[in-house]
Amino acid sequence: GAEASGAAFEPQRMRVSAQVASGEASVWRDVLPGRARTLVSVRFARPLPYPLFVRRVLSGFSDLFEQDVAIGDPMFDPYYVVQSAQPGWVRELLSPPARRAAMLRIAAASEWALLSERGMYWTLARPTPTAAELSAHVAHAAELAAAFAG
Repeated sequence: GAEASGAAFEPQRMRVSAQVASGEASVWRDVLPGRARTLVSVRFARPLPYPLFVRRVLSGFSDLFEQDVAIGDPMFDPYYVVQSAQPGWVRELLSPPARRAAMLRIAAASEWALLSERGMYWTLARPTPTAAELSAHVAHAAELAAAFAG
């Protein structure tokens, strides 16, 4: 299944990292003046062959951003703005339903999300998540890694 293994805690950075199917997943706290947030990342072991920029937009605001590449999925397109100089390649990259489904689960539970050629990064919707919410995001990270590994 989609699981993380070999978790390591870095106390100085408040970061937990683990190996997942296609690279490394991390969860950490970032404290900025007046704002704390929890972030999750999945870094691919090998970057994707072309640059791309796929960012989550707030529901109802997708019309404010230029959509270079429409994937053609009425559930996915309103949540993510896709930009790439290789539209055929990025449509193929996002054609497996498991990839889009993993990204939609992340969109539903995140404040901000970005997929690039190096991996996917997102902030949790709540600044101080519960243990159950953290576990769910670790599962999302493992699911995303598994979807992009194949």
